[in-house]
Amino acid sequence: CNVKMFRRVMAVCLALCLILVCGALLFRIFLQEHYPKSTVRMVFTEPLTEYYLENAETFSAKTQKIRFPYDDEKETEDEEAAARERAKGKGNFFAKGLIVVPEAGNLQVTVRYNKSTLGKVQAYYELPEVPAPADGLFSYTLTASYVDDTTGESYMKTYPSSYLKEEAAFMYRYGKLAFDGVEFENAVWMRVDIHYGEEEEAFGHICVYESRTDDSAGNIVARPFSEYKIKKEDLPK
Repeated sequence: CNVKMFRRVMAVCLALCLILVCGALLFRIFLQEHYPKSTVRMVFTEPLTEYYLENAETFSAKTQKIRFPYDDEKETEDEEAAARERAKGKGNFFAKGLIVVPEAGNLQVTVRYNKSTLGKVQAYYELPEVPAPADGLFSYTLTASYVDDTTGESYMKTYPSSYLKEEAAFMYRYGKLAFDGVEFENAVWMRVDIHYGEEEEAFGHICVYESRTDDSAGNIVARPFSEYKIKKEDLPK
């Protein structure tokens, strides 16, 4: 009788352990894809609102899947700079929810980072302690690469963020970003540069838009936008 009871107790304990493990895995998967609705919904900055009010009947927005939604090491031939890039590590920041209105020069995206990233920030900048999670800890700029139609030469432009709203959930912090005055004509790619504090050097980079890419045969092919469905409640009143 005692043996049967022991086996039942062990079976129940094993079942509970399996449920807890599966629950933890599912919760982890949920967190990887979780972005609070307020951080990915479309926002209307002042310039975008003005454009909408003038073009309400034809107003539309576009989107594009971000192929590599995480920060990576920036390529450089300088050995010292390359070593510093490797020290940052990969996957500190993730991006989601690209929304653009090319005619209005507006680009929006959401950037997320795990609070554990702040330990890497401390080590990289040799800070006396790990920075506490807070609004304004990072600033963001948009760097765009263009090709001149006439000369074929490449050039870049940098745009400051015109909107930033931050939010925290679980171990993550999210930043909803918008950039105004962005030129899309002749753009090849655009990336969000993530700066810690007042540092001019970016701590992370995420390519959020590409107008073209290489196919399996090495040919350059266009990456078109798809339609973004605007929710009525997000439109200016």
